[in-house]
Amino acid sequence: MTGMTDISSTPDTIAVIVDCNCFLQLRDLKDLPWGELFPAVKRVEIMVTPSVVTELDKKKVDGKDRARNRARAAFRLLDMASEAEPMRVLLRDEPIIVALNLPEIPPTDWHQHPRLDPTKPDDALVSQAVDLATNFPKTLLSHDGGPRLTARRLGLAAKNVPDAWLLPDPVDDDRKQLQKLQRENEQLKSRHPSIVAGWGSADKPLDCLTIERLVVPPLSGEAIVAAIALCRSKWPHAIGTMRVGSGFFIGDDDTSGRFDQNDYQRYFEKWQQWADGLLAFFESLPRRVAGTTRFASADLWFENTGGATAEGLTIDIAVSDGWQLLADQKTVDDIALYPVALPERPLTPFQQDHANRASKADDVSRQFRHLVAPPPQPRDPTGFYWVERPGYDSTRGLYRCEEFRPKRRNDDVIWLWPRGNPPLNGKLVVDIHGSNLSEPLLLKLPLAFADRAADWGDEDVVAALDPSLAEIVASVTAAGTAVG
Repeated sequence: MTGMTDISSTPDTIAVIVDCNCFLQLRDLKDLPWGELFPAVKRVEIMVTPSVVTELDKKKVDGKDRARNRARAAFRLLDMASEAEPMRVLLRDEPIIVALNLPEIPPTDWHQHPRLDPTKPDDALVSQAVDLATNFPKTLLSHDGGPRLTARRLGLAAKNVPDAWLLPDPVDDDRKQLQKLQRENEQLKSRHPSIVAGWGSADKPLDCLTIERLVVPPLSGEAIVAAIALCRSKWPHAIGTMRVGSGFFIGDDDTSGRFDQNDYQRYFEKWQQWADGLLAFFESLPRRVAGTTRFASADLWFENTGGATAEGLTIDIAVSDGWQLLADQKTVDDIALYPVALPERPLTPFQQDHANRASKADDVSRQFRHLVAPPPQPRDPTGFYWVERPGYDSTRGLYRCEEFRPKRRNDDVIWLWPRGNPPLNGKLVVDIHGSNLSEPLLLKLPLAFADRAADWGDEDVVAALDPSLAEIVASVTAAGTAVG
């Protein structure tokens, strides 16, 4: 509500001289609960001094949106007051009358205010507040401590602005622009796929992959002799037994009795070859350990954080010359023979017969399944399939998913085999692209291949051995005659 009233007709009045920030930092003057700050008054006459008008005029072109807009809104009130007589506009008439005034204040005689500095806007406000002539009490209202302290030294009452009267913290232009960009980015993500990826895992990122080939010392002659003796005692050859009226039996599990002495002789010769081969096996054990520990894997993860399906998502993998990509764990096992195990022991004729029958039954089962082969199933569009599967001596592989859907995460393992000898450096590169991605994603992982000297008790060496072989090696190396 706006209008005019006779300021001499209402009792219990107070004149409140406001500073510039009362217009910039407070809620609208007409909406403030003046009764909380001045409980006994019925009328608040807000006085705007010339110094405040000057400061507001400067703020009309301020670089910050809120200060500029609030200053311009203040001038609309000042213009309304200046067009009225006596330069006063009514802001509210209940429950407390609130009016805004542009009082006539003579130019400051600074000789009358020797403690004030004419170059300081705060001191100009205080001097004009002191010089303001009113028929009722007056109080300076300011959120700044400086003007309040100065006013009180000069005998003028001063009040601080309650925190509840302040506007919320402004959102400046930079924050507005950032929020706008964030909103636009979220909208964009909701309409398009967005792929993020990395090496390792969320809690353990990988910035370089180092493959360590374990170099263990050769076993001493005494250790090898002890290891062979352990193997021969742990896995002795089966005994042939003739039972009158029942037949010839080879081994405790033989229940057939249909084998003869010649069968036993052939079996024993194979077992003897196995036992004789243990010497070469234990002598070659350091080389076998080094060979099986030159393989390693890099963990790769990627996720669609956008709001749309990534179509034809393609993972293109390449590795430096001197390195080889392997398709999967099975390929690694076929090449690396991991873990390192003792040579396979020969079966007795009875055991071999059972194995042959089981193998034949499996062959027949496979042949039967081929006769009634299930109808071909269409590929799952959400699955990943090799487009270029790494083969022998491959440095590149490529696989694809036709529909990599929103919020889906995929964790992969890329197997690597350095073909050269240490030290050898390289790089693993993954190019992730799709038909509707805004741009491809390129990840690079430095690679290193190095030798690491280790003893037979090293946990990585033990892990590279078959448990039964690890037990034998631990037994023969515990006596201190491990290496020659």
